[in-house]
Amino acid sequence: MKVDLREQFIEVPSQTNITRDNAPINIDFLIYWRIVEAMDSIVNVGDFQGALQGIATTTLRAVVGDMMLDDVLSKRDQVNDVLRIKLSEQTERWGGKVTTVEIRELIPPPDVQASMNRVLTAERTRRAQLEAQIAADKEALKELISRETTEGDEPLRQRRLRLRISFGL
Repeated sequence: MKVDLREQFIEVPSQTNITRDNAPINIDFLIYWRIVEAMDSIVNVGDFQGALQGIATTTLRAVVGDMMLDDVLSKRDQVNDVLRIKLSEQTERWGGKVTTVEIRELIPPPDVQASMNRVLTAERTRRAQLEAQIAADKEALKELISRETTEGDEPLRQRRLRLRISFGL
């Protein structure tokens, strides 16, 4: 029997997982693996790829089930690393090594997606308003600085200098 020692990959199709806060999330990912012990891959498991896909599905459910939805969405690299480590440990007895796990897509529930879009829109609006206020304040400051004042008004000059420094003018 021949064993291919080159690195290979399998696609784990999208599946719904439940997070610790009971939110459903659809996840699909890739697993890159290779055989490091040819004899173990033949003797200890009948179908390495099938076994890897099965163990990957249950391991993903366990990892995601221990995390809050926000963490799953924001810590993709951490999820990848935990999956890689756990899968590599489990496939070692079959003569394999998982080299990389890459989550391709995380799809939160529609209500969470809508909420994320509302938050993003609100943040953009807030930033635009803040930038407009800063621009208006700079214009007002420039006008104040350009006004003629008396030469002997030292406190006013100091105030103008502080304002210039604070606004970077």
